[in-house]
Amino acid sequence: MPKNSLQKVLAIGKTFGVLLGSLAALSLLLLQAYAVALVSLRGEPRLPPTFGNSDRVRALLADEGKRDEFSFGVIGDTRGSETGEQIIKGLAKEPLAFVVLLGDCVPSASESRHRFFRMEWEESPTRFPVFYVVGNHDVVPEAFPVNRFEELYGPTNFFFRYRGCLFIFLRVLDRPIGERTTEESLEFFESVLAAQRRNDERVFVFTHIPPAVSPHLLWRSYRGSDRFVRLCDQYRVDYVISGDFHGYARVKLRNTTYLLSGGGGSPLRAPTFGRFHHGIVLRVGPASVSEDILVVGTKSDLLDGLERLAVGRVRKGVVQAWYVAVPLDLAALAVCIFGIRALVRSVRKWTRGLRPPGAPTAPRSVVVRGERTHQGFGGGPRAQRTSGSSRSNAR
Repeated sequence: MPKNSLQKVLAIGKTFGVLLGSLAALSLLLLQAYAVALVSLRGEPRLPPTFGNSDRVRALLADEGKRDEFSFGVIGDTRGSETGEQIIKGLAKEPLAFVVLLGDCVPSASESRHRFFRMEWEESPTRFPVFYVVGNHDVVPEAFPVNRFEELYGPTNFFFRYRGCLFIFLRVLDRPIGERTTEESLEFFESVLAAQRRNDERVFVFTHIPPAVSPHLLWRSYRGSDRFVRLCDQYRVDYVISGDFHGYARVKLRNTTYLLSGGGGSPLRAPTFGRFHHGIVLRVGPASVSEDILVVGTKSDLLDGLERLAVGRVRKGVVQAWYVAVPLDLAALAVCIFGIRALVRSVRKWTRGLRPPGAPTAPRSVVVRGERTHQGFGGGPRAQRTSGSSRSNAR
């Protein structure tokens, strides 16, 4: 390759490298500004009055002792995804009494992740109550413990009656979160069954992690799983509905149906069968329970993804690690300024190189011995005196 050609290639590569670096630095600055502005302008997100596990939300389900047919929906492991939003919008079109989120509604437990989750629900309130079962991705011992979860969403162990059915919600996790353990939840479970179980009603139990009820389905285990199954057998629980398993599965063990629905938007990890994103509508009648599966494809939205990145990651980094973010911002700003100047110089050189050979140049002025000489297009000088004297310099 000739030397001149090689120099041109290197110059073009350098220009594009500076341009890409400048764009990356500018993108970082704009994303940080967007994250701060988004949170500052919106303030603290407020959940709609139909969302949560509090007594106030449960009171919306007025139980008048009727045993008419009704329906409710479940969706698990949404992780704040656009696919999960699509499923919830589909469920919202049904005449449901309530919806249960089966846990893992955020990718990881943190204040910023839960803030974004609440922002999304603030934008899309539902006409029916929505209950939130805590999952292993929703809480961590220090950054977002169970107490903080309950402060925002209500208790993690609770129950209510509706249309002749008993609904029990349990905090079942694979590890203790501080002093809050699954054993504590199992004690609550047994006490509710012993005191509230009636022979003429159905019992539905909701957990995030399912018990080990089939050797063909592998998911995370927890201490007390065998005790949970024994209690279900002893008190003739009709349905145990769980998430955590990223797919769909259904197991009938003696008198209890174990329904696994964790295909709400998380990456699918089920085997060949049951590997699809979905939500489920259960229709409960006086003599039967049926299940309708709402299947959807994977969906992504650029704006939602940008908001999730800004609120969930960028703002968290700016607030918690400002001592790192400030030097990075200054460096990014310097890169932007350097890149813009280098780009302007490159464009000027490039445009000069586009002039055909022999093309006239723009007139320029040259001062010679007190006279300003304009170099014209014809090449000959035209002199103008720079002073008021009319005396000629010619001898």
